[in-house]
This record gives sequence, C-alpha cells and structure tokens, in this order.
Amino acid sequence: MIYSSADIARVLGSDVMIRQGGRISIVDGKPGLGYDEYVYIYIDKYPTVEDFQATWKIWVVDGGSDIADLVLNAITVLLPKFDFKGDHYTTTDFASEKTVIKTQAEIELEETRAERERLQKDFSGLQEGLQARLSTVRDGRDGIDGRDGIDGRDGKDGRDGKDGRDIDATETDLEDLRNVEEGIVKERGQVLTWDGARWTNLFVPQVLSSGGGGETQTAAASDAVSATVQWKYHVEEPGVEPHAGDFHTDSQDGELVTKIHVSTLTNRGNDISVLISDLLTQGYDRLYVAQSADLSQAHLYQITGYLPTTDGTELSVAHIQTAGLEPDFVPNATYEFYISKSSAGSGIPEAPVDGQAYVRQSSGWVPTTTVPVSISSNTLGELSDVNVPAATAGEALIFNGTQWAAGGDFSGGSF
Repeated sequence: MIYSSADIARVLGSDVMIRQGGRISIVDGKPGLGYDEYVYIYIDKYPTVEDFQATWKIWVVDGGSDIADLVLNAITVLLPKFDFKGDHYTTTDFASEKTVIKTQAEIELEETRAERERLQKDFSGLQEGLQARLSTVRDGRDGIDGRDGIDGRDGKDGRDGKDGRDIDATETDLEDLRNVEEGIVKERGQVLTWDGARWTNLFVPQVLSSGGGGETQTAAASDAVSATVQWKYHVEEPGVEPHAGDFHTDSQDGELVTKIHVSTLTNRGNDISVLISDLLTQGYDRLYVAQSADLSQAHLYQITGYLPTTDGTELSVAHIQTAGLEPDFVPNATYEFYISKSSAGSGIPEAPVDGQAYVRQSSGWVPTTTVPVSISSNTLGELSDVNVPAATAGEALIFNGTQWAAGGDFSGGSF
C-alpha cells in the first residue's frame, strides 16, 4: 500500500536494476533534468486525491542510459496502476487517512508564491513594454539580416561509457527481480503463484499435522492448502454489486452477518473468480475473516452456500465464533480472508450446518428442501401399495400384479 512519495521511492529503490541505472528524487510539482548517463526518476511530493484514490505524478528522464527500457519495465511491475499521461507518468493507489497530502498551510503558501510570480511577470511585461517604446524613440531602423554562414563540421564521437557491473547473486534477494511482487510477508511454507503479470503470494499453505509415538503425519496436499485473499470493507446495501477490490456484508456486526459479497478483483487488483469458484465447488466451507492490522481477532464462519453475481460472489455464511473481541467491520479497512475445508483427510466432510437437509453432489454438500420422513410409527396396511384390511394369523402377503394383498394360509407349512 502506498501512502506517500517516500513509499514510492522506497519501493523503486528496492529494485537492483533501478538502483544501478537510475537516480530517484522527490520534487515539488516539476521535474529536474537528466545530465549524464542515468535514468532520472522524479516523484511528485504530494498526490492529487479524488474519489478515494491518490495519484502521484512521476517524470522519467533518460540522460542517455542504455538500460532505460529495462528501468521503465521494472517501474511498471513495481508500482500499482502505472500509466503514461502525455509528458509524465502516474501511479494510483487507494487513499486513506494515512495518505500524506499537502497541509492547508502549504496550500496557502503555494497560492501566495503563485500570486507573487504573477505580479512579477506582470511587472516584467510592463517594464519590457516601456523599454520597447523608448527604443523606438532612440534607435534607428533595423538593418537587413545577413546571410547564414556555412555549417560547421560534425564533432567527434563521444567516448564509450564504462561497462556495467555483473549482478552478484549472493547479494540479491528474490524480491529484487522485476516480476516478483515487492513487500511479500514471508511465512514458513510460503508458496508464490503467477497471477498473469507477476509472482505474488496468492496462496498460503496451511499444513495440518499430528504427532504420537515419535511419528509425525501430514495431511494430504489437496486438503492442506487454503487460499488467502485481501479485500477492503465497504458499506453497501444488500443486493448491490461490490466495488472493485472491496467486499460488503448485510450487517457491520460480525456476529450477525449472514451474507458476504466479495468482488471478482482482490485489493491487489487480481482477478480470482476462477479460484473462488474452484474452491467452493471442491467443498471449501470454512471462512476466517480478520482485519489486516490485527490478525488475532478473526471471525470464523461456515459457508452454507454461494451465488455468482455480475461483479463478484455472494457467500451465505453462519457465524461460528470470534477469537478475542467481537469487533464490527470497519469501513475502508483491509481484511484477510482465509478459505479452507472444515475437515481434512480423504473421508467425506461433515455437512455444514446441523438441522439442514443436504445431498452429496459434485464432491460437496448441497442444501435440499426435501427432508426424509420417518415411517416408524406407521403400520404395513397404511402403505399405498399394500391391501391388508384385516389380516389373520398365518396369512401371507402376496403381490397380485398391482399391489401386495393378504392371501393364502401359511400356518401349516403349505402354500
């Protein structure tokens, strides 16, 4: 998450290619110049904020570097929504209370300076006009321009630049590569996945193990992996499609939530519609939702159903418990979603909710409105295809082609 121009400089400075071939500076409103063989990256000190989004201007000036295209490709991978806007580039991220913007005092000082520059320009124009009038009085007519001289010879070629230094693999990290997401939180057993543009931590393995008698057993890989996704909470009416990168619920009280509507796009801009659909159809039915700022307070829900929508997926859930306090969902806060199975191993998992009737379909539990009826209190004659108005001892039940009926005497051993 980017909150300031210093964050942008830190992200870019973490890349080996940019550190070697670029020079990063934070400027106030306008770029400097590139005067030697480097790529100069000028970052506007403050962003413009509009519709909950903060946008910083970035000027990239090529002083004659041979790796300018490589540096520009690295910037494109590292910064969110990096785009070209005529004479400059921009990068855009969500605005929050942590975003560093101009103070009111700085805005007033900037307006004062602009007014002073305007007055100075107006005065300079008056001065130049007065001097022009005086020159027409003192000076005679201008003479005829002379002919242009012959062009001079071309100068000598400049000296070749110094060869770059080969990168030392022992001094670099995985995150220094341009197609690996910067700032990944490392956990034991971390797995990176390709999201179409870069390697990112879309999956986090959760390994279930049990020990006894000096032996450790690990659950099967298909049951031990859960998905970890980030969305930002946004208050919205039920039935409305979620904003890109957001989710909303039918109640801000975590214990009362029965519907969670998540966007097709995550907070990082990744499209995970296929992933969510695949997990749900495979029977992933446990959902942990925790605010990224404090993962110790997680709501635990049972997923009882789901409905794909135009811009997301609506999950039907039942609250099970909450670790720690029972916090309400906080608008514009980022939340971690952990989706897993309620049971591990190769057996059939338990149905999601007690008291609900289910049938097994496509390796998962599907709710049904048809509830099995007990007939333990009924008698044989009450069945629809049985005709026994008044059975006597020794009578047999014989199928006559259309129904079961009493007939024959079986008491003596002959039939």
